[in-house]
Amino acid sequence: MHLHSRSPRPHGRAPRRGFSVVEVVVAIVLLGVSLSTLGVLAFTASRRNVTVANASYRSAAMRYLFDRYSAMDYDNLLPATQSLDSTVTTGPMPHRLQAIFVTTTNPNEHQIRLIVTPRNTLIAPETTFVRRFRWATENPLNTGAF
Repeated sequence: MHLHSRSPRPHGRAPRRGFSVVEVVVAIVLLGVSLSTLGVLAFTASRRNVTVANASYRSAAMRYLFDRYSAMDYDNLLPATQSLDSTVTTGPMPHRLQAIFVTTTNPNEHQIRLIVTPRNTLIAPETTFVRRFRWATENPLNTGAF
């Protein structure tokens, strides 16, 4: 009498253990696609932050110019002595500051054009005007009737 040993799986293979190469490749491809998408989003957010920071620096420089010319006495605002054209090379945003007097037909008015031009050509320059008026020496409503 001859006895045959029976295997637990007579017609099949041994149970699989681990991952196949195809499963590993699919997982790596999915991981690569998701990480590249996250990288693009991070790059876009970083670029947006730089743009916002530069706009903030530009606005601060404009505010400095505006406050400077708004605080000056009218009689001290002379085109020959108070014009400005300077370049700031230090700090986070190098830029050019300009104050240009605009001729007006009214002798009691000064109009000054203020320009902040960043050296980085990707940032647009900012321009505004300051209008200053001389105080009236007489009250036009005072008729002297009292």
